Amino acid sequence: MKRKYIVVALIALTVIGSLFMMLSSNMFFGDILNASAGDMPGSFFVTLPAITVTMFFVVALFYLLRTYKNPEHKKRITFTYSIILMALGLLGILGAVLGGAVYYKSFIKPNPFPGYLIIFLVLNIVLTGGGVFCFLRSLKMEKEESKMKITF
Repeated sequence: MKRKYIVVALIALTVIGSLFMMLSSNMFFGDILNASAGDMPGSFFVTLPAITVTMFFVVALFYLLRTYKNPEHKKRITFTYSIILMALGLLGILGAVLGGAVYYKSFIKPNPFPGYLIIFLVLNIVLTGGGVFCFLRSLKMEKEESKMKITF
């Protein structure tokens, strides 16, 4: 990718990701404060879908930076980050389902806002599907000449 496209993508991911970060951190710290007041510990399941979507933006930033820095290892980087993306998506789906079924006993309650669990369930399903797509695409990429160890 050209440097201009990378910079535009990084700026867009940072701006949109910061909005999700504000929401998820507000919910997370609210869970911590409410835990001391005796709130049911299942409220973290409600926060988990927002946290996983926020983590997607962080992972996407690192993916773009690493593929720009090491374009010759794009297959391995894509393979690793698609696995991370699938794991985040599945964790978010699990959190949305448990939050709606166990904590709120409804998916359309107005907390934290109406339709929150459904919206973030769909977002996490899209993230998981994107991870599967990138995983399958990484399998079809050309084989790399040299090996690069990529850690989580």
